[in-house]
Amino acid sequence: MDSETENHLASLLMDEARRLRLQADREGVHVYLRQPNVRGRPNSRFLTATVLGVQQD
Repeated sequence: MDSETENHLASLLMDEARRLRLQADREGVHVYLRQPNVRGRPNSRFLTATVLGVQQD
């Protein structure tokens, strides 16, 4: 994984942690225990593109 991708992923994780921290300040620590919103089924186009991208490398 290149450094740009790693930096982007780290940024996404930091944003999520910041959002949860602010929400916990307002609503309490139980926000960390909530189940994340999960789609009913996987995004098949994304998964197909990911698999094809890995196979080409």
